[in-house]
Amino acid sequence: MKLNKTSGLILLLTLFSQPFFAQVFTENNLTVEEYVQTVLLGEGVEVSNITYNGAPANTVQTRVGLVNGENSNFYFDEAFMMATRNISIASCEPEDFPGGGPGVDADLSQIAGQNLQDVTVVEFDFVPQGDTVSFNFVFASREYSGFVCSSFNDVFGFFLSGPGITGPYSNNAMNIALLPDGVTPVTINNVNNGANDFFGGGTGQPCSFGGNNCPCNPQYFTDNGSGNGTDLHSDMCFGGYTVPLQAIALVECGLTYHIKLAIANAVDGALQSAVFLEAGSFASSSLITVDLQIDAGLNDSTLVEGCGGATLTFERQLDNVEQVIYLTMEGDATNGVDYTLIPDSIVFPVGVTEVSIFVEAFHDGIVEGLESVIIIIENENVCGGENLQSIFTFYIDEYDPLEVISHDGFIDCGEPIDLIPEATGGSPPLNYLWSTGETSETITVAPIENTTYTLTVTDSCGLYEETVEFFVEVPQFDELAVDIGPDWTLTCITPVLIEPDITGGSGDFVFEWFQNGQFVNNNLVWDVLPEGEGMLVFRVTDHCGNTDSDTLYYETPPVEITVDLGDDYFASCIDVTSITGLYSGGVGEYTFQWYVNGQPYSTLPAIGFQSLITSEIIFEVTDECGNVGTDVVIVFIPNIPLELSISPDTTICLGDRAHLLAEATGGEGGFTYQWSNGQTSPGIQVIPNDTTTYTVVATDICGITIGGSTTVNTTSVHAEFTIDFVGTNGASFQNLSTPDVNYLWHFGDGNKSREFEPIHEYYFDGNYYISLYVTDSLGCSDLFAMEYNPPMFLYIPNAFTPNNDGINELFKAQGVGIKSFEMSIWNRQGERLFHTTNINEGWNGSMNGSSYFVPDGVYVVKYKAETFDGQKVENTGHVTVVR
Repeated sequence: MKLNKTSGLILLLTLFSQPFFAQVFTENNLTVEEYVQTVLLGEGVEVSNITYNGAPANTVQTRVGLVNGENSNFYFDEAFMMATRNISIASCEPEDFPGGGPGVDADLSQIAGQNLQDVTVVEFDFVPQGDTVSFNFVFASREYSGFVCSSFNDVFGFFLSGPGITGPYSNNAMNIALLPDGVTPVTINNVNNGANDFFGGGTGQPCSFGGNNCPCNPQYFTDNGSGNGTDLHSDMCFGGYTVPLQAIALVECGLTYHIKLAIANAVDGALQSAVFLEAGSFASSSLITVDLQIDAGLNDSTLVEGCGGATLTFERQLDNVEQVIYLTMEGDATNGVDYTLIPDSIVFPVGVTEVSIFVEAFHDGIVEGLESVIIIIENENVCGGENLQSIFTFYIDEYDPLEVISHDGFIDCGEPIDLIPEATGGSPPLNYLWSTGETSETITVAPIENTTYTLTVTDSCGLYEETVEFFVEVPQFDELAVDIGPDWTLTCITPVLIEPDITGGSGDFVFEWFQNGQFVNNNLVWDVLPEGEGMLVFRVTDHCGNTDSDTLYYETPPVEITVDLGDDYFASCIDVTSITGLYSGGVGEYTFQWYVNGQPYSTLPAIGFQSLITSEIIFEVTDECGNVGTDVVIVFIPNIPLELSISPDTTICLGDRAHLLAEATGGEGGFTYQWSNGQTSPGIQVIPNDTTTYTVVATDICGITIGGSTTVNTTSVHAEFTIDFVGTNGASFQNLSTPDVNYLWHFGDGNKSREFEPIHEYYFDGNYYISLYVTDSLGCSDLFAMEYNPPMFLYIPNAFTPNNDGINELFKAQGVGIKSFEMSIWNRQGERLFHTTNINEGWNGSMNGSSYFVPDGVYVVKYKAETFDGQKVENTGHVTVVR
């Protein structure tokens, strides 16, 4: 690709030429800043200070977003899109978006020469890492093609400013959105095909730039129909758009530049316009790029030995200085041996951006497989530092030797056949020449006799040639004939076998048997005995469709079978009756089937029959020919009703035994019984846990049953009480038993009571076994008992008078419920005067039982006691001796 230097620094190129015809879709869910950073930017640039219409670009805007054409014929797989109102217009959304109204941008106005509407501006600073900056773009509008060469000159521009740039726009910027002439800005009135429905065809109208008339620069324009969603040539909803163009400018590495991307409607806000910047194309680099164009090869990166060549094109971005690049050759293939010698350096003169070298791969006849050619390209880094290095790789391969395989043919019943060779290897496309003069890969032939055809195959590079022969065989056959023999007169047991005699024909026969005009099967032989009278036809068709048939007539007379079972009769359910049928007629062996009440019963000639109910018996006799004879007899069984007597319902005490009896009469006698509790005697004994209904079924010897039931109700009484201690020795009983029954209390000391809730006094220590016996009017009873320990009661007096007057002579403790007891008495000097472990033993005032009695005064008493239920008490008191 050659770049022509114009206007000092600006270069703009066309990149593609074909239109697109598929679906695209848009999105704008990111901020303007995010779309610049993630979609627009490529390598070698750093951006900052991104704004949208003069404000920070950290907001989502409907006029800026992403267009995706990856699954369409759109020029770009992805693009950064700017629209005058809403980017969804690209995917045929209706034009009902709110407009931005009149707008002001001096740079756009200078290009369009009209008032502006819906101005959309994205601008930012950037630092390039190379000596150029470039990106690819497409301009589209719905003003196409009805309003071209009119005042509705929708406009856009890419205004670049910075070091070394001097232009006519604000901030000394220059517009790099130019056609490849480097001068003409891209607008509707500068790029079109001249059509103008509104202004009457548009011919003769001047372009907005230069002195030519419309059409203006049509080589850069793609017509897309009406552009309003109907009559489109693609799914991109604009009436027209440019081919992809490239904006490019010289810059100084590492310095800061500013670019303003701007678009607007002209005159009014109707019919929107948009500009698409290819994703990742905004970039800056000084690397040398390489392109390989192969004349003939396996693919776009592989040359073939001895077959054509390829053009290697080395390209740089700028042409303002002479430049030398250095090449180092590596890889499997050897430079100058396996392919044309490639020099170790290339010189770009001033004004030249591309240098091409023609390369051929040499055919050496050696099978080497795929070989790589690696070119390491080194060029000066315009930003300083180490030289830049890039790598380009292509490959060399050889075609396999040409091999052609032929296949002999066989003419099948005169039908044409295709002669199809199997050719592999060589350089495609292969050339074919048949002995018939035909040059197609395959030919169709239909000879009437054995024939040999010759084929010569050569490859496109003239490296290989192979010749093969195809032999086609044409067989000959005698006329088809068939015979199935004479007519038949049959019996139903006559053996049948027809083996047709077939002569002539082409083989691979299809056989068809027809009986009385109806198709039966495709067997070769017939071995089925027909019935009655009729006709058999055997038809044969050979592989070539030739047919012949033969016919045979037959008759098969039927034979009657007579069956007799005699008169109906009466029997008991316990009788087993032997029944033998009489039969005659038919042909051959017989088979038998007995039915009782419509159900299969036996296949013997005679049966023994027993039944509980009146039954219909059918005897069916079938001979070998399928002839059938039957007779029917009725066996009547009398029905005597059954009766059942069972014990009436009863009530018993819970835990008692009930006697139940069932007795059946009638029927045929010999009854058996089955109770619901599993017992099988007529009379049973039961002990239910609660009220229970017992069922019984009686069955006579004929299996006739009758059932009944009786209920055994259960009742019970409950005995229970609690005890409260009252007074000194009393016990009060609370009765929790069943009310309104008889009660008998045993208090454990030999005393009794029949009161409902008695009170009883205990005068002696110990455990008492107390019971309550409860009975009701049916004699049902219950017993409840418990042990009773009276609560502890202990009394220690505080004075006594041992003066032999017979009153209050002893000092002793009194108590109830005491299991153990200990008491001692001490004087003030610490001498023990008395000690006992018997609560009934008292002190008479003597010193340890001697004849010496203590004087009057106060003495210390220590005592402790324990009840039968383990309660303990221990204390100290005083006793006064008074005489």
